[in-house]
Amino acid sequence: MSADKKKARKAGTTDDPVIPDKLYFRIGEVAKLCKLPAYVLRFWESEFPQLKPVKSSTGQRMYRQRDVENVLHIKKLLYAEGFTIAGARQQLKAEAKPANGKSGEGDGEEWWTE
Repeated sequence: MSADKKKARKAGTTDDPVIPDKLYFRIGEVAKLCKLPAYVLRFWESEFPQLKPVKSSTGQRMYRQRDVENVLHIKKLLYAEGFTIAGARQQLKAEAKPANGKSGEGDGEEWWTE
């Protein structure tokens, strides 16, 4: 975390909500944290493959920490940066590509094979 973000967080002026340290969040909790209606979260699940909350035995959506971070990132792309849903989907895919591409390249296995 950058020094500016730490200062902003201390002063209470940051826009990013503090995500509690829990394993799972119900849809209502995520909606409150992200300041979004629950129906928007359910819709985004159908539009963004990165957003896949697990379902409990009772059928409740249980969001992990990573899911909440994804929701906040999607919200930023759509509302703050003005992306369309299709554009945000492409942006998320492009952001994930470099992380996936690095794992196969330069992992040091080439020089072991003879």
